[in-house]
Amino acid sequence: MKNKNKLKRCLDYITNNKDEIIKNYNDIQPSNKETVLLNYLGELKKKLKETYTINFCEYFIDEYGMKKNICSSIRQIYFPFNEGNNYKEIYTLIKNYFTYEILLQKKIKTLLMASTPLVFNWKIADCLDLSCIIVSALRTKNYEAYVVCGEAPFSICSKDDKKYICEFTHKKYKEAQGENINAIDIREKKKKYKLVLDIYKGWINEDTFKDDSPEYENDFYVHMWILIKKSLDVDKDIFIEVSSGREYAIDNCPYKSIFYLWNEKNVYININKVENIDILVSEIKNKEYFIPAFFEEIKNKALIPIIESNPYIIRKDIFLLKYPQGI
Repeated sequence: MKNKNKLKRCLDYITNNKDEIIKNYNDIQPSNKETVLLNYLGELKKKLKETYTINFCEYFIDEYGMKKNICSSIRQIYFPFNEGNNYKEIYTLIKNYFTYEILLQKKIKTLLMASTPLVFNWKIADCLDLSCIIVSALRTKNYEAYVVCGEAPFSICSKDDKKYICEFTHKKYKEAQGENINAIDIREKKKKYKLVLDIYKGWINEDTFKDDSPEYENDFYVHMWILIKKSLDVDKDIFIEVSSGREYAIDNCPYKSIFYLWNEKNVYININKVENIDILVSEIKNKEYFIPAFFEEIKNKALIPIIESNPYIIRKDIFLLKYPQGI
C-alpha cells in the first residue's frame, strides 16, 4: 500500500536529516529479535499460501526503509490532557487532529508507515496511520482493539461518509426550543430543514449502510479500520471507520471482507473466505477462520511479538497548535 505523498514525506525527512540519521545509523537497524520475527512471519506466510488463498502483509516499512513486523506498529500512546479517557474521546481527538489522506489501492504490496512522532509532526494520516495510532491509544487504556485490514467500497475509501448524514433531528430541535423561552420564530428554517430531512430520511431512520454512488457499488479497495471487541464501556463489538469517525454495528457495516487483523500481541490471518463479517468477528479465536501467528509460540514462551517499551506521549505544544484553546 504505497502512498506516493507519504513516500515523498519520508524521503524529504531523510534528505533533511541525513547527518543525524548517519550518526544514529545503528539505532535504526532492526534488532536481532525483529529479524527473527520477520523470518518467522515470512515462513508462516509461505506455509499458509500452500494451503489457503490469503491476503497478508506480515511487515511494514518505516521512514528509513527498514522492515518491521506488523505487530510493532502498535505502541503505547498517552494524551497530554485529561481527555482521552474513553474510546469515543480517544478516536475523536486523534481523528480530528489529522488531515485525512485518501488511499485507493486494489492490492496490498507494501505497507508504508512512518513513526508515530513523525506522523504527528506531519498532521497528515491515511487509514493505516490513523488505525494504528488510535488502536495504540485504545490498547494503552486496555480496550480489546484491533487494526483490521480488508476490503471496503469506493464510497468509504474515497470520502468522509459522515458528510452525507444529517445528525441533527427534529426532536432535538424541539427539546432545545423548549429549554429556550426566548427562541425566535424560525418556521421558514424549519421548512427548509424538513426538506433536507425528507431527502435523507432513509439514512436517518435506518441503520443500513447505503452507498450513494451506485455505479461504484461493486468497486472495492484495500482499507484499514478499527475493531473494538466488547470490553470496558463498549457493550458490544463495534467497527470504527477512521475516515469519518463513524461507528458501525458488526452485523450492519459497509465492509466486504477481512484479510487479517492485529494489535501488539498477535496478528490473526483469515483463511476462510466467508464474507459474513458478523461471523468472522465472532470467530477470531477459531482456527477454522483465523490463524493466529503467534499462538503456539506464545503458549510455549518461545517467541512473542516485540512490544514497544518506549511510550509516546503526545507533545502538548504540538497538540495546542491544533487546539489553541485546549480540548
